[in-house]
Amino acid sequence: MDGPIYGDRSEEWWIDTLYNFYTTMDQDEEPINRLMNAVWEHADAMAEYQDLTGNWQDMDYVTKGVDIDVSIHPGAEQFYEEQDVDI
Repeated sequence: MDGPIYGDRSEEWWIDTLYNFYTTMDQDEEPINRLMNAVWEHADAMAEYQDLTGNWQDMDYVTKGVDIDVSIHPGAEQFYEEQDVDI
């Protein structure tokens, strides 16, 4: 794309981004924990379609965007405890 907003798009470039999941605290723990485990267990397969998802098995990468002022859902908290991750 050319133009003042996007500039010269003749070369490829990458940015790093974090993926976030949001839910309400009234959701049951079990489906949230299952979602977290599914993402963890299949990160390699998902990386075939989106490179950044391969980082989801690196807990330093996954937790670098965690804001301590934001409540973590109990199902996600259980997942992190199962992975021995300190949040």
